[in-house]
Amino acid sequence: LFSSFFFFFFSFSLWVFRLWVGDCEGLPCRIGEVMDEIREDICPERLQNLRERFQYSPGVRIGCILYISGQVGRGQNFEAIPAGNPPTDIGLDRQFSQCFDNVQEILQQAGATFNDVFEIETWFTDMRRMLPIFMRVKERYIQGPNYPTWTGLGVSHFSSPEIVCQMKCRVLLRS
Repeated sequence: LFSSFFFFFFSFSLWVFRLWVGDCEGLPCRIGEVMDEIREDICPERLQNLRERFQYSPGVRIGCILYISGQVGRGQNFEAIPAGNPPTDIGLDRQFSQCFDNVQEILQQAGATFNDVFEIETWFTDMRRMLPIFMRVKERYIQGPNYPTWTGLGVSHFSSPEIVCQMKCRVLLRS
């Protein structure tokens, strides 16, 4: 009896999920079929090497939501934009700007802009020092009138010592 109820509940939940993400056929199916139909990896051409080397997607679209993985201040050849040692205001501005440029490249690939971003998470190696500079850079890219939610966290380090910030986003796609 329990297994029959579980199967019914699971099938019904998938059916509702498919309706919610826009698949109006309304037929129950297995979760793998649902994911194949609604998941799309978003990877600009420039990031293909990174995707293959580290086996991750810079962006994943599921239904009308785009999830952008943590982006850092790496340039066209994946070199870290130097922030300085110790970091300078100009160096931080350049690295943060490159981080936003990388996010923007993924947004454009998905047909979105920063106006479509509804959530941002950032991590900093020295939040007190870096937050005011990051906010100035953020204002150049995100100008309102609708602003995303934003959570900022402090961390001890990233995978490369030159990297001082990482940012990930969630985006509502309009098409």
